[in-house]
Amino acid sequence: MFRFSNIMPLELQTQTRLTNNLVARFMNHAYTDGTFEFSRQEQPNQFAHSFLDTLHQNGIGNSQEDAPIVAVLGSGNGRDDYLFAQHGFEVIAFELNQTARDNILSRFSQGGLENRLTVMENFFNNDDLKPRSLDAVYAVSSVHYFNPLQLHELLSIYCGLLRDTGLVGLALKTRNASWYREFREHGLNPQERFDVSDLIKPSFIEDCKVYGYHHELSQEPKGSASIYLTRWYYTIPQLEAIAKASGFKVEASKPWQVENYDRHGKTEEFAYLVLKPIRGAAQK
Repeated sequence: MFRFSNIMPLELQTQTRLTNNLVARFMNHAYTDGTFEFSRQEQPNQFAHSFLDTLHQNGIGNSQEDAPIVAVLGSGNGRDDYLFAQHGFEVIAFELNQTARDNILSRFSQGGLENRLTVMENFFNNDDLKPRSLDAVYAVSSVHYFNPLQLHELLSIYCGLLRDTGLVGLALKTRNASWYREFREHGLNPQERFDVSDLIKPSFIEDCKVYGYHHELSQEPKGSASIYLTRWYYTIPQLEAIAKASGFKVEASKPWQVENYDRHGKTEEFAYLVLKPIRGAAQK
């Protein structure tokens, strides 16, 4: 059973519970059938290395005394989580898929790092986390299944869970990702739209429309009703605006091309952002 923070409106809880259920089913196919390249890759991806460097540059993880805590939102097979643990971090691995969670536990056990790992199912279930207890939050190719309002709520919640010096490393696919380009090349219009000007007041970006395309679960049993998962494709200014509306300062922001991430021979463009909570007078 999914639980949510009390600050989350009931209607949004219901929407998010549905999204979580669809993500869990979608990723079940990815990790049992090896549908996507990322489910088979063993080496940490380049975002994890870059974020780790940024954390060290900001003095997070440099001390030998207190182990910093990183929450990974959507751990997958745990390859990035393990990198953080190797560098002295305590890892809270959030992952909806049971197969992936088992793989994470096995990876850490084989490496003798299980004492640095806590595995949890749903990153909206954060009642066990204390305010300002996290040193870092890392989310790569996981939160773009949530619409802009859900993403805003998620970032707002984790802004409150981060220490004042904490950082977020965030990467989401953009409209230059291969999936989005192929949808457009085939003349397919977005199935869902969200106007972020309703969320960000006053709006300070030119393009306020975020588009969502349906990705069908092709491996569902024959005769089943069509099940799809919406992936939202953001622009970098949209993500920056949502982050600022959620209580963050944008420390870094750039497009990042990654080959063979989902599919062999394809290039995905991600928006990569590093965020820091705004506290005190600076928040006014």
